[in-house]
Amino acid sequence: MAKRKHYTGDLFAPEQDFAPYTDENRERTASESVIHTHNKHINSIKAALIKGRSAPKKDETKSKRLNLLVRPGVLKQFAKIAYMQQSSVNDLINRLISEYNDKEAATIRQYDRLFKDKS
Repeated sequence: MAKRKHYTGDLFAPEQDFAPYTDENRERTASESVIHTHNKHINSIKAALIKGRSAPKKDETKSKRLNLLVRPGVLKQFAKIAYMQQSSVNDLINRLISEYNDKEAATIRQYDRLFKDKS
């Protein structure tokens, strides 16, 4: 039985624009996607450690949502910083909040003492 030709791209394009199915332009399988995502995550951790940032904490997930209103110009500049640091805006905001919490640890302890909040 002859091998079937698989094409990717626009089905309505002229015939010369069709790209034949090859290893370079094929879709990833589900298991390959998982491996690719895992490798990407490992590489981002390595890059963070090289740049002096701490690796993500394993005991806590980013599961809380925050709805934040930001001036468009400020967000645009912040996104440029994130891009140049090869990070995401979300990651930068998490780091800023974490660093500010560390800086204001005395205030947090005072709050805990006054309101008996141990969480």
